[in-house]
Amino acid sequence: MRLDFLNKLLSLDWVLLVYPKEKFNIIEEDPKDNIFLECAFEGRCDFIVSGDHHLLKLKEYGGIKIITAEEFINLLA
Repeated sequence: MRLDFLNKLLSLDWVLLVYPKEKFNIIEEDPKDNIFLECAFEGRCDFIVSGDHHLLKLKEYGGIKIITAEEFINLLA
């Protein structure tokens, strides 16, 4: 079931599978969160939509805006 979901997700035109080339050490309080920055940077994303307070505290990194789901929905409205 999980594999089916991933395959469907990857079949979408706007979904990109990335393999980060650089390791970041930006979020020292929770180093596991750095993977989100690495992937967003590698994928040239405009936004990271998250509820994680470590990420949200940054507000922006490398031109990538880090916002909540509510903020993102408001941008789309």
